[in-house]
Amino acid sequence: MDKIKVLYVYHYIALYREPIFRQLIGDPDMDVYIASDLVSNNDIKLVSCDSILFTTKHIKLNNTWLTKGFLWQKGLLKVVIKGGFDKIVFLGDPHFLSTWAALLVARVLGIKTYLWTHGFLNRSGKALDFIKLLMYRLTDGIFLYGNEAKRELMRAGIKANKLHVIYNSLDYEHQKAVRDSLSSENLTSTKKALFKQSDLLQLVFVGRLTLHKKLDMLVEAVQQLNQDEPTVNLLLIGRGEADDLLRNMVNKYGINDYVRFYGSCHDEQELAPLICSSDICVSPGEIGLTAMHSLAYGVPVITHNNGLKQMPEYEAVIDGKTGYLFDYGSLGSLVEKIRLFKNTSPQAMKFSCVEIIEKFYTPRAQSALMKSTFGLNNES
Repeated sequence: MDKIKVLYVYHYIALYREPIFRQLIGDPDMDVYIASDLVSNNDIKLVSCDSILFTTKHIKLNNTWLTKGFLWQKGLLKVVIKGGFDKIVFLGDPHFLSTWAALLVARVLGIKTYLWTHGFLNRSGKALDFIKLLMYRLTDGIFLYGNEAKRELMRAGIKANKLHVIYNSLDYEHQKAVRDSLSSENLTSTKKALFKQSDLLQLVFVGRLTLHKKLDMLVEAVQQLNQDEPTVNLLLIGRGEADDLLRNMVNKYGINDYVRFYGSCHDEQELAPLICSSDICVSPGEIGLTAMHSLAYGVPVITHNNGLKQMPEYEAVIDGKTGYLFDYGSLGSLVEKIRLFKNTSPQAMKFSCVEIIEKFYTPRAQSALMKSTFGLNNES
């Protein structure tokens, strides 16, 4: 049987997307191409221009960014008309004006189209939701990051057989190799290098230090937990707009010995011992890829339980199994869950964390789910 020819259309390829696209272009059952520009309109870290993604099956588009995030991708319509593709996957962003035109052209040509999207995030019922639904109805299928997004779109009238949850992923194979290379001695020495009292429960957050992550609540929790006697350390990996606020809070509470600002780190070899030496990852606000990162290293996650104010990756945090969910906005509940972790079986949780990542949140798993939607088997 001939391979199906599939095109993935992106605005640009963020670095964390490289593993899933490598998986897709290497699949023996599909002839996969990627169309995108090579530059972005922001400071997000992109895939290197000498990556295999750009030297084999890449089609260069030219992005024209208009006001308020609207985008026209020059060259896209020509690719759709002349490319001979069986299926095309677009990002489901209604601000991408060329996607609307490409969806209509593909429909006339009989090409199956799909949208890769979050669906409704923090649904407001306003005009944007209505416009999104118009776009969703132009396609043959919708790839979603989580089950809550599927339920929300079903409530909005989209048929279930059109909705396909494919989850999200990072470079799990690399993370696994690094994780397995670490010894208990590595982790002990890492903890000792980070904190004076390295025998305390170590909390970690990795990601941009932004206000919507509500990390001020995490510092408040550390202050409460250490009020009578030291019980926890906190490792913050990243930089961002909340940096000064958090440092001022730490100074005010006099907990400098128990909070370490590590700064930004994007090297997996350096990140792995930092995360693996920690006991639990805590994100009081929304949690996204931070959950994937921590769980892949066997580190449980604590985050809040309000699905409408979460990113889809929070669905991997199963209360009491791969971490804990605290009551949204409640400092007392957050402190209680951190204390509760002390009474759990760390080894059992570690196994569950890795298990859920390997089952749903890897490039291989994502690719298999897409192939199933395309009518291909999942064995490759």
